[in-house]
Amino acid sequence: MRTIRALAAAGALLACLGVPARAQDAESPAGALYVQLNNVQTVGADCQLTFVMRNQTGETITRSAYNMAIIDVDGQVSTLITFEFLPLPAGDTKVQQFALAGQSCEALSGLLVNEVVTCETPAGKSELCAADLRQSSRVDVAFPWDLEVDF
Repeated sequence: MRTIRALAAAGALLACLGVPARAQDAESPAGALYVQLNNVQTVGADCQLTFVMRNQTGETITRSAYNMAIIDVDGQVSTLITFEFLPLPAGDTKVQQFALAGQSCEALSGLLVNEVVTCETPAGKSELCAADLRQSSRVDVAFPWDLEVDF
């Protein structure tokens, strides 16, 4: 049931963009892995993060996990959490949601990929998930988040 909802959400997202999936893939430079923070919303006592990933690397990613720093509105790291993403075939786009238990979305100002914990292709471990990772955000939460240094 969740797979059907995720596929429906992905289709609806692409339809809202007004561009067919194949045409959108053709416009993207080859070799990149796109991760977009697409939505944040409070669900009960949790902050739900919705990510859209597009794999333009030319290789299927069978397993990927990213350790991310959650940045609060004061610019401080509130927690580190690891998100494990679904397998992502080459040329495919997927939508996935994660809940930050007990955290308010209003207290969230940014996300930073701290490290790639796992990245595997059918050939085994790979650097593919970090080689050309392109992050973006469609919401007021910075992704990638940049450290502001005061000197």
